[in-house]
Amino acid sequence: ATKEKVKVMIQKLVDDGRLQIENRETDFFGVKEMVKIITGESLYNLEGDFVFASDYRKQADDLKPLGYLTLFARQRYFFEEYASLLAFADIYKKLNRIYDIDLSYRVDGRIESLKNSANLLNRDLENTTEKLILAIYKKYDIKFLIKITDYKAIHVEDIKPGTGEAETYYSDELKKLFGVEFQS
Repeated sequence: ATKEKVKVMIQKLVDDGRLQIENRETDFFGVKEMVKIITGESLYNLEGDFVFASDYRKQADDLKPLGYLTLFARQRYFFEEYASLLAFADIYKKLNRIYDIDLSYRVDGRIESLKNSANLLNRDLENTTEKLILAIYKKYDIKFLIKITDYKAIHVEDIKPGTGEAETYYSDELKKLFGVEFQS
């Protein structure tokens, strides 16, 4: 009966616009599923005497330094350098076809090295996050544990080849030089 009361109470908060729901895709060992979640912002700002909201605020406040660290990692040079290397890898692939030689080795190793660095940073952040959540749980005797769905600071799979000044200049110059051969 208590579980039903909680469901009804939360639905009323949603219906009244005090809590917002968002659809998110989860991935559990490769099985993707759409789930409805209460947004962190609406939960954090929920007014009233709700233990689950109070627990959430405490945890979110204590996790802010981790959030800043993640944002710091996302804003660093890594993305520019990685995107630039991807752009040059594309240029090298085109030159490989034109000259029938392999030039990709010039960037492949650095790209792989940056991927490995990003994966290591992501694992470190995941471990740090888990340790912080455990410490927060013990510190406040939390009844409603926060759920973090994305530990990654860097999503290398989402980074596209760079279109900065250098990448554009060299690509344009090679298009002029090789014409149609360089287009594809």
